[in-house]
Amino acid sequence: MEQRALPLAALAGAIQLLPEDVRQAAFGGVLPGVAALPVELRALPLERLAEAIRSLPDVDAQLAAYRQVRQDVNALPEQRRERPLAALAALVSGSRANP
Repeated sequence: MEQRALPLAALAGAIQLLPEDVRQAAFGGVLPGVAALPVELRALPLERLAEAIRSLPDVDAQLAAYRQVRQDVNALPEQRRERPLAALAALVSGSRANP
């Protein structure tokens, strides 16, 4: 089952490598795929999406993405929230999440 989450995590991780003018669309394209996963498999793709937020083109897009990812992280089982929350916290603090 986890095999379904890995390609989405890879796509989310590659968003920051895309040209700036397509990053927001790519981010929005990965979200439905993550939402379609069973909730217990969403942590890694959400962590990667959280890491990609900083690369979005403007502050409004970043804020909207943050809110969406945070909402999706809240839906995770509590034991799976740590790494996605760390990635969001790193975004807010301006540092990088610990691997």
